Amino acid sequence: MKKSNHLVLTYLLATAFCCSPAWAGSYQVHELTRSGYNAMLLRDINNVGDMLGVSSSYETGVSKTFIYSNGGFFDLPAYGESGWGFGAKGLTDDRVVVGTLTSSVYSGSEMKGGILANNVYQTVTLPDATDVQLSGVSPDGHFVTGRAFVRDAENNPVPLYGFVLDRWTQVVKKLDGLPEILSPNSINNAGVLTAWGGFLYDIHTDTYQQLHSADGGTFVPYELSDAGFLAAYSFPGYFNPTPEAAYAGRLGALEKLEIEGASVAFGVNNAGTVVGIYGDNLMDSTSTRAFYAVASVPEPATWALWLGAGLVLGIAASRRKRARSPAG
Repeated sequence: MKKSNHLVLTYLLATAFCCSPAWAGSYQVHELTRSGYNAMLLRDINNVGDMLGVSSSYETGVSKTFIYSNGGFFDLPAYGESGWGFGAKGLTDDRVVVGTLTSSVYSGSEMKGGILANNVYQTVTLPDATDVQLSGVSPDGHFVTGRAFVRDAENNPVPLYGFVLDRWTQVVKKLDGLPEILSPNSINNAGVLTAWGGFLYDIHTDTYQQLHSADGGTFVPYELSDAGFLAAYSFPGYFNPTPEAAYAGRLGALEKLEIEGASVAFGVNNAGTVVGIYGDNLMDSTSTRAFYAVASVPEPATWALWLGAGLVLGIAASRRKRARSPAG
């Protein structure tokens, strides 16, 4: 290969690989705001791109659970029983929402699972539990994750077991024999759930693996999409559960998101888009901000650089082959 070709190839490869956002694995982070509300939270995103969240105004005391779709906010209906609130956690591809219904009485408030489909609430209770929380749902709506509780002598809820509800058969799979996954977060269509302590658990094979954060903190995988993208976050340790940083990406190639302050990634879809919250103090619910982060893709110019580099490399290889061929 001639020296000029060496220079061209070096330039093309350096520009394509070093300057491409996709090669760097970076995410483009955006804030979602809503007029009239000073605190925002995004809990989940489905494969259609709809986002589930909560907007709150602490000046007016108004709080709205919503689905954000195609640039608009669509508020969820209130639960029928007076004095109850709905803490939404998971969103399916056809907009079924799961979460926890909680009575307004703060001390000893009652909890029961809630599933909102076609603007109608269905409650979820278990015969051996006094209270139920729902924490996630698979994109197709098949599986729902949650926790069961019993009350102690002071009427405080005590965790009893984690569970997975099969909505098609109404069979409840208890996770009481596996203390590592007592607190499941979400679950995908394949039946792989995420849990506190850094665990991924397959409900079909009863096998699990533990993940660790790169910074040495405790790692919480919150949702694993069927395409292999993970939304997660880290915190310093068991005795300091304050969230530190959100992570996103494929298993084995997670990236710490560059977000101001502390951050938590709650949901992710098959396109790799993640949603969550961030702020200076996530324990202060009056000032949290909502984010969504989109995985960068190569620009057309980047693709052209890659193709150009490949073309030069192919021409060079062809010339070397002819140079080595014996004269006919």
